[in-house]
Amino acid sequence: MQAEPVTENRTRTHLSIRETLLVGVALFTMFFGAGNLIFPPILAYQAGSTVSWAFAGFLISAIGLPVLGVIATAKAGRLPELAGNIGPRFSRAFTLLVVLAIGPMLAIPRTASTSFSMVAAPFVSGSTLTWVQAGYSIVFFAVAYLLARHPNRITDFLGRISGPVLLALIAVIVAGALLNPSPAAPITQASSEYATAPAVGGFLEGYQTMDALAALLFGAIIAMNIKRMGVTGESDIARTTTVAGIIMGIVEALVYCGLAFVGIWASGLVSAGSTDITGATVLTTAANALFGSAGVVIIGIIFVLACLNVCCGLLCTVAEHFSIEFPKISYSTWLIIFTAISLLLANFGLAAIIGISVPILDALYPIAIVLIIMGLGHRAVDRRPAVWKTVTGFTAAASLAFTVADIVWPAGGLTANPLAILPLADVGLGWIVFALLGLIIGIFIPTRTKASGRPGTNG
Repeated sequence: MQAEPVTENRTRTHLSIRETLLVGVALFTMFFGAGNLIFPPILAYQAGSTVSWAFAGFLISAIGLPVLGVIATAKAGRLPELAGNIGPRFSRAFTLLVVLAIGPMLAIPRTASTSFSMVAAPFVSGSTLTWVQAGYSIVFFAVAYLLARHPNRITDFLGRISGPVLLALIAVIVAGALLNPSPAAPITQASSEYATAPAVGGFLEGYQTMDALAALLFGAIIAMNIKRMGVTGESDIARTTTVAGIIMGIVEALVYCGLAFVGIWASGLVSAGSTDITGATVLTTAANALFGSAGVVIIGIIFVLACLNVCCGLLCTVAEHFSIEFPKISYSTWLIIFTAISLLLANFGLAAIIGISVPILDALYPIAIVLIIMGLGHRAVDRRPAVWKTVTGFTAAASLAFTVADIVWPAGGLTANPLAILPLADVGLGWIVFALLGLIIGIFIPTRTKASGRPGTNG
């Protein structure tokens, strides 16, 4: 794509409404991957009669937190500056973990594995599966690499072409479900994870999108593109990025609601006896019932587009971060390195990637949440600078302890997890108590130096 020549050479304080919408759609496209496609319909299918509460919890963590994350990092500048309020060592370590988690270690390989399992894996088996997956991954990452070579033009491609096409195809499936009565009554019985605390179950399900972590890094790519479009003032860039984040949240909420409706519509069609029902299963069943084989093709294209969009955005973000942290190696070289690593890991399979992602996300997400909240309220937090360290420290210790316990106790054949007696631990939110404890302690620690009033300057 060629950059817009009109906006390259002049300085202004804001973008036009059309340009702002383009940036918002581009940001949505960077976030909206296969996970975002499959979680709303499977949540609606599993939650049954409790779908309203479960979906409300999901929207908080899958949309609310990412939007707030974009705003928090827009105010701070970049994630290292936001995390720098705790200290330089923590900032580098946590940023590195987030970059690797949403990058070559988990999220990027998952884009290729998920799209392959959806569009190609059902048609091959046996020994040929490995070779077909390898060939698919090579083509997938070759295209992603070519698109990610120019990060300053990613907004144009995602906002003008890929994003609108993706939204149009999703709209076709959702409209089909809205305009046609379901041929089978929907399932109303909630599964175990949504029967007792549906809102909490939905909230924790939102972790798997990884969007709150991605929000801490995507803001920098969007800000770079906004600057290229002529907005150069720091406060103007932050304000425009915030508006783009809100637009992204609105678009994503509409898409999620549509996909959840498709999940409800198709729930009566999915075999209740099946033990391997996923969001992809629900969507494919709905598309096939509505449009036959053409619907299955549409779903396949949606998955490939969504995965490719997110892969491009993540490759840009990760390579850009490392080129800033380690400037002796160029952006282009880092892009090649991370594309190659992701290509290798993608061929271990989707199940293996998801298996290791759950505990990592359980450990990182609580830290990201408290950083986002404190970043948004940094003016109040900066009056007691110790709060940055105490809240983050207590939250990090708790999330790590709960994550390790969840791994060690079942692996050792033990059922009585001693941490389960702590408040909210039984629903996966035990870290909140420790975060509040850190807040109380931090408030009462005397302030020795005057806070600067801006995130990223106290560390």
